[in-house]
Amino acid sequence: MTKRLLLSALFATVFALFSYAQDNNDELTTVFSENFDAFTEGSEDAPGTTDISGYTGKLKKTIGWNGSKVYEAGGKLLIEDGGKLQTSYYNLSANSGIFKLSMRVKSKDSYGSYFTVKVGYSTTKNVLIDGDGWKDVAIVLDGGKSSTQITITSIMGGYLIDEIKAETGASLVGVPEAMQPSQADGTSFTAKWDKAAAASVYLLDVYSKAENGDKNYVLHDEEVKSSSAYQTTITRKVTGLDANTTYYFQVRARNANGNISDYSKEIKVIKVLESIAAPKALPATDVTATSFTANWEAVAEAKSYNASLYCTKTLAEDATVNVITEDFSKITAGSLESIEFGIISGYLNDYTNTPGWYTEYPAFANGYLALSPYSGNGLVRTPALDLALANGAFSVNINMAEGAYGRYYAGYKVTFNLYDGNTETPVETKTVTLEQGFKDYTVEFTKGTKESYVEIVYGGNNNNKLFIDNIVVAQKLAAGESYTQLVETKEKIEGTSCTFDADLANKSNAYYYVVEAVGETVSSDSEIVDIYSVPSNTVNVVYDAATSISLAPAQASANVAVQGGKVVVTLSADAPVAVYSLGGNLIANIAAKAGVNTIDTAERVVIVKVAGKAYKVAK
Repeated sequence: MTKRLLLSALFATVFALFSYAQDNNDELTTVFSENFDAFTEGSEDAPGTTDISGYTGKLKKTIGWNGSKVYEAGGKLLIEDGGKLQTSYYNLSANSGIFKLSMRVKSKDSYGSYFTVKVGYSTTKNVLIDGDGWKDVAIVLDGGKSSTQITITSIMGGYLIDEIKAETGASLVGVPEAMQPSQADGTSFTAKWDKAAAASVYLLDVYSKAENGDKNYVLHDEEVKSSSAYQTTITRKVTGLDANTTYYFQVRARNANGNISDYSKEIKVIKVLESIAAPKALPATDVTATSFTANWEAVAEAKSYNASLYCTKTLAEDATVNVITEDFSKITAGSLESIEFGIISGYLNDYTNTPGWYTEYPAFANGYLALSPYSGNGLVRTPALDLALANGAFSVNINMAEGAYGRYYAGYKVTFNLYDGNTETPVETKTVTLEQGFKDYTVEFTKGTKESYVEIVYGGNNNNKLFIDNIVVAQKLAAGESYTQLVETKEKIEGTSCTFDADLANKSNAYYYVVEAVGETVSSDSEIVDIYSVPSNTVNVVYDAATSISLAPAQASANVAVQGGKVVVTLSADAPVAVYSLGGNLIANIAAKAGVNTIDTAERVVIVKVAGKAYKVAK
């Protein structure tokens, strides 16, 4: 199972609460309010360059606040990545320590900002904002005491702050933070949510949706109470559901005064899977000299399929073979001067020509992959490669540079690790010392195997990035040797067939395909993630000009009819016959003979493909 964690997808697990409940007749009392007008140096676009935090800094001397990495920004403050803004001590004990914190904030960078709000040493809330201008954030918090400091710490990406205000009142109640159920089997699930400030009871809705979007309730305003004052996650098991129906839930909080919060975000209930079965790959159909259709059986729980075509080639003469080549041309976001962040860790399938590349702490720079770790190491790892030929000798050719904001540096040592299969310890490790600017480097290895991975590791250096332009893994092979390459992977296929282009007439090429099923499940930390089957059986694809379906109708004319509830295909010559459901699923695939061929199917309406034509038949 692979966890894919896009920065934008953090909205599924990190909550910025922009709403709260307040009776129209209730007046909130302001505890403190600050607009930072006294900090006039610099501007929003060009902040000051002096850190004004610290016990002797301007921030402390002017308003009594503190922090780190804090800069003036023309009547606003900039808190840089990893920095924090810390208030003075305030009395927030009224109304049992419940208060509303309102802020006007903006991400410094276009990819957004992620920060935490901490009340004293107890309550912590996580806030994620995108990079689209100023945001008004309102969070209802608890844990206020007679002497309380509030600390806002940047976890990823700097942020600007224009205004901040704390208010208290008897009507305040927080919005619950609903989470993806980690226990759901189709007929039951356990709804769960984090506690909300000032909540005395929760109101749970569970429902399905009609085609027009109307809700069909299983539970409506079902009251759920926490089992103790110390319970931080509230749960309610829901049973008796239909396994073929999709369900959703939302929850609200109600305080002791009867005030009700806004709804939590809506959660779509996903069945939790431990594994998903592999498809059964079926023989290819519509085989021509240049293309064919790959087929497979449907798998329960699969939302889509990935089909991969491989080609084994035999060399006529000695040659250097590029086993895999990647130029990252599918990366179009960001630039060398201003990178953009995407996934924190995961597979790069949307950004590479060959699937299976894995990364940790990457960034994007329009045609370049950047490694930008903010803790630990950043890395990029190749897919599994067969490097057993040439006694395991191969080379990694790479063009790369270390730099930041358009400037480049020399001296850093980049590590290259070679792994055999899923072993945790490298079988071979090499290092490269970088020169200034983009340069070509070649790293030689001698211990390649049938399932090798090459990993490039960068630990970061003074907030610099490692920019990679292209990577080529190559081997020198002798005449007569055969090697296998992945030709193409087609992803997110919703049906049970797809078409590949291939040079099937070239007898030096031997093609085969495999299929994997893709389902959805929920990880232990309540994220919706994809789950993949093991690959299917292998299907070899062979083009035979004498019997291929590419025969013209005149060579194999067909008559398709229905007799006795069965499909009857009458042929003038031998030819393959494929029968599909209206949904595109392959039902039958036979090598039909000249004369009468009878096919029995359960479906009432089918599509019969034979001799280059398709026939719709109703039984």
